[in-house]
Amino acid sequence: YQVEGFRQADGRQPSIWDAFDTPGLSGVIRATKPDGSPNIFQRQNAASSDEDYTRYPETAQLHKDLGFGAARLSLSWPRLLSYRVEGGRLVSARNGAGIDHYRAVLQAYRSRGVQTALTLFHWDLPLTIEEFAASQPCGSAWLCHEWIADVFAEFAALALHEYRDSVDWWITINEPLTVASNGYSAGNHAPGRCSDRKACWAGNSTTEPYLVVKGLLLAHARAFRMWESL
Repeated sequence: YQVEGFRQADGRQPSIWDAFDTPGLSGVIRATKPDGSPNIFQRQNAASSDEDYTRYPETAQLHKDLGFGAARLSLSWPRLLSYRVEGGRLVSARNGAGIDHYRAVLQAYRSRGVQTALTLFHWDLPLTIEEFAASQPCGSAWLCHEWIADVFAEFAALALHEYRDSVDWWITINEPLTVASNGYSAGNHAPGRCSDRKACWAGNSTTEPYLVVKGLLLAHARAFRMWESL
């Protein structure tokens, strides 16, 4: 999310961060606080960013030219899997264009002798997942413990199946503490939940960060155990 840009390219669906910085994408996550101020300074967004979605060969070459032996990369979850609600259930579908894109990215590094550490979840949860969870008693995706662990494990299985021969190290979740504290306590990261009703539309800073950590740990464990079994 931070570097790619091209957030509507090749069938990518919106993420919670897209809704957090762009008005009108979701009724669950809003781009402004209850007091009317924008979530992001000067209403900026990552629609363009530094365009690494198309410039990744340059980035890989820079790693080689600068003498780096390895690079850490992240997948965009909503670029690999699309979701819809059908019969009261969340249904996923593979996005071939997104899958092919990351295969090309990884090959760009490997062909230049640069090893890769690949992060699965770098905060950009597919928006449809969060919107579906908001309609459930748990209220938000990382609060739906067993369910989100299964959803994440499906994503992890897809990534491992597609890229296991191209990745040197795997990282399941980027900075889980930041997801819990900034997303569910301070409310200054998507999905923007906290107790302060001037800053957040929903949430409970007293309890939700701890419950989110449980969801993140279960998701990590579910993915790891699934990988062990393959």
